[in-house]
Amino acid sequence: MSDQLKIQIGQRIKAARSQRTLTQERLAEIADCHIDTLSLIERGKTLPSIDVLLRLSEALELDIAALLKGGVSSGKPQARQEAEAHFWALVSQMSDLELEKLKDMASVLLR
Repeated sequence: MSDQLKIQIGQRIKAARSQRTLTQERLAEIADCHIDTLSLIERGKTLPSIDVLLRLSEALELDIAALLKGGVSSGKPQARQEAEAHFWALVSQMSDLELEKLKDMASVLLR
């Protein structure tokens, strides 16, 4: 992964946190991640895991794409963005077996 991408994601997270007048400590608490991890992410020293990125996007009330690609939102209605964020947060907690079952169920539903 490029250093530039790390820096851009970190800057987006920091900007969103600042806009919401949250301290690093408070955002780390809300997103359930360690403050040192958040600091490294904001400084562009490391990329967040998908799980941490999802929790940060929820805590900042942003579509995850806004953190990855920039921009305020994906153009989707807020309710859909929230539903998708909640869904992905749940998916990130699933075991491999649960994820495989979910994939099978989704395939049946979308036929």
